[in-house]
Amino acid sequence: FFAEAGFPCPRKRNPSDHFLRCINSDFDVVTATLKGSQRIPDVPNSADPFENLATAQIKSMLVERFRRSAYAKRVKDKIQELSTHEGLETEAQLGSQASWWKQLTTLTRRSFVNMCRDVGYYWLRIIIYIIVSICVGTIYFDVGYSYTSILARGACGAFISGFMTFMSIGGFPSFIEEMKVKKI
Repeated sequence: FFAEAGFPCPRKRNPSDHFLRCINSDFDVVTATLKGSQRIPDVPNSADPFENLATAQIKSMLVERFRRSAYAKRVKDKIQELSTHEGLETEAQLGSQASWWKQLTTLTRRSFVNMCRDVGYYWLRIIIYIIVSICVGTIYFDVGYSYTSILARGACGAFISGFMTFMSIGGFPSFIEEMKVKKI
């Protein structure tokens, strides 16, 4: 279909990467950055269709081509055929089908696997936590039980909670990015 629409997959390129490049606007930023750094020459009539068109234009061309194609007719016929079967209801579900708890556990598990595989992210952070714990422990070791030591204990608790909060913020962007789902 992409070849028929004027966006054939180049030789020696992964087809899934090619298809994503056609529809994902994040690559426009990369192309603009490379053009700005002069790594891609600014050739106005390049043979690569991605050099001349923005992703929004490519997507609109693909959508229009699909609407007029035999593929769309076959899909509509198949949907019509499936919806006429007895007992089959096709109603649009709004929102996510997974519960909030299921989403949280799935994303947490996925994030944990990704972080465990990344030595610089996960294991180095554990080492940093251990070193900071030893340092804080030696600073606040044997502060005593007087009224002034209450202030020292409070400062220690505030430091630890602030430090742990700021160190954990690094995981939020990947968690939120994994949660993104675009509704059509």
